[in-house]
Amino acid sequence: MVLLGREFWGGLLEWSQERQLGGGLLSAEDLNCLQVVDTVEETLATLLPARERFCAEQAAPGVACGRGGKTAPRKARRRRSPRPRLRAEAPPHAA
Repeated sequence: MVLLGREFWGGLLEWSQERQLGGGLLSAEDLNCLQVVDTVEETLATLLPARERFCAEQAAPGVACGRGGKTAPRKARRRRSPRPRLRAEAPPHAA
């Protein structure tokens, strides 16, 4: 998971290390799944190689990976019939 903004996420990460990791609720491996970055460029530098690894592992027909990848045609969705509308009853008139 990529978290954008060290300053924004810093407090939560410190708390997670102290309380959750220290209390045995999380493992160091859990926290290692988090990467904190400050720029869009750092985000892309983190995500694009992971995407390429994912695509290489998948290598399944119909899976769009890489730029310009094509996917298998989607199945047509069944249209839902519209829900019947309930008419609001007029409030009873005071006698």
